[in-house]
Amino acid sequence: MKMTNTNINNNADKAWSRLYERLEGDGLVPDQTSVVKRVSFRKVRTIAAAAAIVIVASVTYLLSPFAKDNADLRYISFLNEDSLSVFATTLEDGSAIYLANNTTIELPEHFSGDKREIKLSGDAYFQVARDEKKPFVIETERIQVKVLGTSFNVRCAKDIAPSLSVNTGLVEVTLKKTGEKVRVKAGESLLVASNVLKIVKTEDLSLFDAYTTNIRFKDERLENVVKILNRNSQDANLEISPDIADRKITATFDNSSPEVVQELISLALNLKSEKRGERYYLHQ
Repeated sequence: MKMTNTNINNNADKAWSRLYERLEGDGLVPDQTSVVKRVSFRKVRTIAAAAAIVIVASVTYLLSPFAKDNADLRYISFLNEDSLSVFATTLEDGSAIYLANNTTIELPEHFSGDKREIKLSGDAYFQVARDEKKPFVIETERIQVKVLGTSFNVRCAKDIAPSLSVNTGLVEVTLKKTGEKVRVKAGESLLVASNVLKIVKTEDLSLFDAYTTNIRFKDERLENVVKILNRNSQDANLEISPDIADRKITATFDNSSPEVVQELISLALNLKSEKRGERYYLHQ
């Protein structure tokens, strides 16, 4: 049976609540007033790029103090201020990032050197493309997260204790204040409390679905949009012709059927669609 967005998001909130209750019971949450529930993403109707909508995710280019050793490099900053949807974008290495409300990421326009480094403030979910020669490093105020290729979320807003849950793969977390390092594997969650890294079992993996059931794109390549939709839906079976891969689309998709999704994309970009077996093929 297909779960509704409401059920998924409620389950995610309950999963986070149970995690914090367990840590509180162990005496690892010193200030309960600083702990808040994760954002509940409410369902909105699917909106095609042709519709008139207001996008509050912004993209800016700046010279960043984050680039300590490369002060002349241009950096990109993504900010999501929309509480009704998650802003998704695909990086140049193929990694997908999903930003919840009041979340900012900052990264170089092009990854160079021996690592892919970004800065995060807020609540985000990552599906990192594997590259053993260039680990993916997330810098936050209190922790550093290092991965080769995996999917996980990180919450590091100023008013909550930093936390992380791993969906697939393995991540290494370093507490900056003490230098303590731990590895968190799939099915585990981590919370920073009293300057200690605490690992517990993630009781409900549906918490990750809250990031992928109501996704918003802004000026995103159609190829990236289709990959994200196919990756995060059991029903989505979309395919596009290579000549339209670079077409840009601005749209919000909820947990709609493949029929609805392909119809909206076709309408927005003036494309043709045909069904080939279980897949929808979009072309000029």
